[in-house]
Amino acid sequence: MRLLIRSEQFHAPLPFNYLNDATGKYIPVPYRVDAQLRAARTPQEVNEVLKRTEKELAGAGGEEFLACDVVADLMVDVLKYHGYRAKGVVGYSDEGSFHAWVEVDGVRYDPTEQGCWTTPPEQGPRGFVRRGRLAERYGP
Repeated sequence: MRLLIRSEQFHAPLPFNYLNDATGKYIPVPYRVDAQLRAARTPQEVNEVLKRTEKELAGAGGEEFLACDVVADLMVDVLKYHGYRAKGVVGYSDEGSFHAWVEVDGVRYDPTEQGCWTTPPEQGPRGFVRRGRLAERYGP
């Protein structure tokens, strides 16, 4: 019979966290949001939780909103925790500025809903994902 030491009996997982670009410090995800991220089982569910709670996440770090790369990094961490092979990708937003999103098995997820382009928008629809929708692949 194995005896449990006190720390094993009351062990709770550390909360997810994200890097605040302004301060350079890691910010723990609020408990309520952390619980929702751990309960989400698919990339679509994680994407929806991040969309729904972005203001709360940003407020934890004293910000009005989170940068797309911060949200993408957090989403990759959560998906890897759940066993998915996820990667962050940097491309262009609908406005043509740099933008980050997440890919899982060739499907793109954009919790900040800024559009995902692998080429600048003025060069045509190759790699485009319509705002607020899960990705579809166009082109090679």
